[in-house]
Amino acid sequence: MIGVEITPKSSRVINTLAFLLENGSSFAHQLSQIMNMDSREVYPMLKTWILKGVVTVSKQGRRNVYSISQKFKSLISSVVKKYSYKGREFIIAKAKERYKRFLGRDPDPEVLAVIEYFVDKALSGNPYVQGSQNESVAELLARVLNISLYDINEILRELVQANILYVWRNRKARLDSSLTA
Repeated sequence: MIGVEITPKSSRVINTLAFLLENGSSFAHQLSQIMNMDSREVYPMLKTWILKGVVTVSKQGRRNVYSISQKFKSLISSVVKKYSYKGREFIIAKAKERYKRFLGRDPDPEVLAVIEYFVDKALSGNPYVQGSQNESVAELLARVLNISLYDINEILRELVQANILYVWRNRKARLDSSLTA
């Protein structure tokens, strides 16, 4: 097994990896159109994946040609399928609908940020968000999502009440598996 974590956080990276899988290789100009950015910003955006060996860069004249490394193609293929943003959006829509059914209102942007965090975590292959000895799940989420600890505690309580999350003693939490099934 290859010891590289493959959990893209950006839809730009996911769409780019999917495009490279489908087309084999691409110039920065083509990728910049997919990523909706200037072609000079493509390399910095993919640098993490280049350093991990997932994306390779070769030269054709003065232009960079990007492709997915042969040894990562099957792994990236499964990650792209699993992390497809159609699937992600479907899970988020199911969570929103469940939230509204149980609590009688639409989730606000902070609640959506927490739901999206747990959906991304579930799609990354490890559905658990774990606190540490020094930091609870709520404190971790408050720090990562830049939301007040008080608000995070209220959000977690509501998401548990709506059967969207399971939380164990504020040390471990995960998205309800029926949302991802």
